[in-house]
Amino acid sequence: MTEELAIIDRAVTEYNPSHLFGLFSGGHDSLSACHIASQHPAFSGCVHINTGIGVEETRQFVRATCEEHGWALREYHLPVSYEELVVKWGFPGPGGHGMMSARLKERCLRQLLRD
Repeated sequence: MTEELAIIDRAVTEYNPSHLFGLFSGGHDSLSACHIASQHPAFSGCVHINTGIGVEETRQFVRATCEEHGWALREYHLPVSYEELVVKWGFPGPGGHGMMSARLKERCLRQLLRD
């Protein structure tokens, strides 16, 4: 067992999660993390958070890659669009990054936990 899988195995043993997902943004780092996680017996699939502001080709890459590898994919979307957030709150400056990140990603992660 590789060191990476041993780390995942310790976490699964200690916390006994109901699912083990890889978060797949479409970049090289998340692809590598999903590939490693997929080798663990508890692997449930990948999660992609569609913020609505990314590139469509990236979403297509995520979908195609998951299909190619036989990984189940859960894709989550925002309850409101980025455009609606900007109209309400304005474009985020440096101090607004945390708030916008929460709006764009954390709500989807909370939905994943509920599911």
